[in-house]
Amino acid sequence: MPEYRQRGLATVCGARLILEALKRGLYPSWDAFDLRSVALAEKLGYHVDHPYAMYSML
Repeated sequence: MPEYRQRGLATVCGARLILEALKRGLYPSWDAFDLRSVALAEKLGYHVDHPYAMYSML
């Protein structure tokens, strides 16, 4: 939905998810294939630990 893009909503939701996980004693990890998700993860402080190949069946 283009009208909701570039408003920081994903950043706020991602940050809230991380904080809630930490509050509950959980380890917040991030698994991203989509470049937008990778960029968001990096914005939230994550870094690439190791690359991997992804396969899918259609």
